[in-house]
Amino acid sequence: MRVLLTIASMHSGGAERVVTTLAAGLAARGLDVALAAPHGPGDEELRDVHHERFALEPHEHGASGAMRLTLDLTGAIRRFQADVVHAQNVRYAAGARVACSLAHPRRRPRLLASTAYSQPTTAMPRGCCARATTWRASPRTCSSG
Repeated sequence: MRVLLTIASMHSGGAERVVTTLAAGLAARGLDVALAAPHGPGDEELRDVHHERFALEPHEHGASGAMRLTLDLTGAIRRFQADVVHAQNVRYAAGARVACSLAHPRRRPRLLASTAYSQPTTAMPRGCCARATTWRASPRTCSSG
């Protein structure tokens, strides 16, 4: 199974620690693992973990940033031929949902999973997290947060 993990930053933090722990655990179990994210200090924790790396540029918020993120994720999903995509925040989950459809119109990843780490704020309408993480990318979608 091929699992693509994606996150907005690899700076030090809890979400980044989750990604590095997931990557190490999945690789140790023999799965093919890839990470699509901007480079950062968290990459050092993956130095000894067998994985493919897709370097993304940091994306600004707004429509143009969302479009660039979606196109970058589409390329990573297509090149890696991911069976599972795990996005680490609402914005990346939304981009990954569209990217899954664009990358493989006939053979989408079997699962899009997402994890949101913060509560909605005034900048995100109530229920935004739930809507973004339950879109159907494939027959099965799951979310946590």
